[in-house]
Amino acid sequence: MPTGWDASGALQQYLNIGAQPAATLGNLLTVLADSVQQAVEAQIGRTLTTRTYYEAYDGNDKPYLYLRHDPVQTIASVTLNNVPLTVQDPTADPTYPAAQVCLTSTRDSLYRADGWMFYGGYKNILVQYDAGLTGADGEPPSALQMAVVYWAAALFRDRDRIGLSSQTMTGQMTGFTREVPDFVHQLIWPFKRPLFAVT
Repeated sequence: MPTGWDASGALQQYLNIGAQPAATLGNLLTVLADSVQQAVEAQIGRTLTTRTYYEAYDGNDKPYLYLRHDPVQTIASVTLNNVPLTVQDPTADPTYPAAQVCLTSTRDSLYRADGWMFYGGYKNILVQYDAGLTGADGEPPSALQMAVVYWAAALFRDRDRIGLSSQTMTGQMTGFTREVPDFVHQLIWPFKRPLFAVT
């Protein structure tokens, strides 16, 4: 699913460095924005953009199955012991007869709506689905966009101080850090994914 958010473009606009920074900066802004986005995703355990996953799970003999990525946007298919199960599209009205598998309201797991179980087995469940924090407008939440842009801009401004931990000028000392800025932590912590034991 395509995203309408351009991290590099947002960074360029935030830095206010002109219409064609590629002439002087090359690919730097794109690499910087993409790298910071990956770092934010690693911190929260979710992707900012929607991606497609095709994964195998062990059956657990329970009516619920937690997926490795969330929030789930769509479920394309679920197969149990090589038998396709009918899936309810979370955005569609319920069908009759009812689907065998539905997405939970928390959008992080599936449940058997037909009263059966995800029967035990080794990698006997195959699920194809789309998941990520992209909203209906094709963009991630504004707080996460700001986190990426702010952190990338801080790294961009400090690019000529690589290897320096501090600098003294006219009697004032300025410290530099490569840690996640406190402001970024405040923006991203509400989006951190709860940890579940998923096999």
